[in-house]
Amino acid sequence: MPHPPKPRVVIQKPAVDIVSLEQTISALKTENGELKKQVTESQTVITGLRRDLDGATARLTDITGLFMSQFAIERLADDLITCLKR
Repeated sequence: MPHPPKPRVVIQKPAVDIVSLEQTISALKTENGELKKQVTESQTVITGLRRDLDGATARLTDITGLFMSQFAIERLADDLITCLKR
């Protein structure tokens, strides 16, 4: 003897929930876009600051080299004066 067919159960969410979820998704997409823009702007600033830092580092290296050269010249001058006084 065949079994009677089982009743089919369909569960539907109210339309209000769907609208609410769509609004939430839309708000999240907007926020995500704004955050991506902020990240891009921050990366641009960081890149500029890195470039500035690299330039400052190069200048400091040059200045250090000049000081070392000046120190060497002064030492040679002191040594020469010492030799001449003998």
